[in-house]
Amino acid sequence: MMSIIWFLIILAACITSAWLVKKNNIKRDTQNEEIAGVCAGIAKKFNVKPGAVRLAFVLSVIFFGIGILPYIILWVIMEEE
Repeated sequence: MMSIIWFLIILAACITSAWLVKKNNIKRDTQNEEIAGVCAGIAKKFNVKPGAVRLAFVLSVIFFGIGILPYIILWVIMEEE
């Protein structure tokens, strides 16, 4: 039962993040990228430090286990600047 709940949470995170990227026209920042520019692009759009967004992704992986799949999906669907 818990695995189904975690699957639904991860699915919701993926769908929400993909929707937000398309709605806000967020693009990967290839100038400040560490891996793919996903976090740097999100940070640039919302005028925050890229390190804060990267930390949020890392903490979501450590504590909730849901940061990796949304990151990969965003990597695929986000356009480069």
